[in-house]
Amino acid sequence: MDTLTKVKSGAKVDASAVAAITAALLAGGYLHAGKRLAGVKKISGQMSPWKRAGILELMKSREF
Repeated sequence: MDTLTKVKSGAKVDASAVAAITAALLAGGYLHAGKRLAGVKKISGQMSPWKRAGILELMKSREF
């Protein structure tokens, strides 16, 4: 399994996709040095991840 990473559900995710996700999390400040990803899974049957990200961004930008 050189180029594929086995995921908990048994699905396989390309190692380059995991690397891209990790890089995005690091760049966004959501993953810090010494931490690691516990798993990667596809979101299905839920809200679009793009829509969710937009809503979260709006919520974070509001001042209370």
